[in-house]
Amino acid sequence: INVGNHYSTSNGRFTVPVAGSYLFGWSNIGYTTNTVYRYYLRKNGSDIGDIHLRQDNTGSGAEYATNATMTIPLSCAVNDYIQIYYYADDGSTSTYTGADYPLFWGYLIG
Repeated sequence: INVGNHYSTSNGRFTVPVAGSYLFGWSNIGYTTNTVYRYYLRKNGSDIGDIHLRQDNTGSGAEYATNATMTIPLSCAVNDYIQIYYYADDGSTSTYTGADYPLFWGYLIG
């Protein structure tokens, strides 16, 4: 659901329409490579400290890591942009991209 079209599917960014406090969240499932998957929330292109969703997977082949979700409240100004940045410790670019697990959301709370 993209009320107001403030999320761009072309660049993966949510652009803040109104200054205030927002609650953002994201989730995914670790892919099938033996590595540590990290999903960072970034504000205006920068990490927010070391806050990230971490998924460890020791499987190989078809074993996925567990599902995981993280939420964080943020104070935002008009035109700030929020996005997820993905990194795997082994340097791979693989992450699960199917339509049923990766989620990103945000909404104004005050």
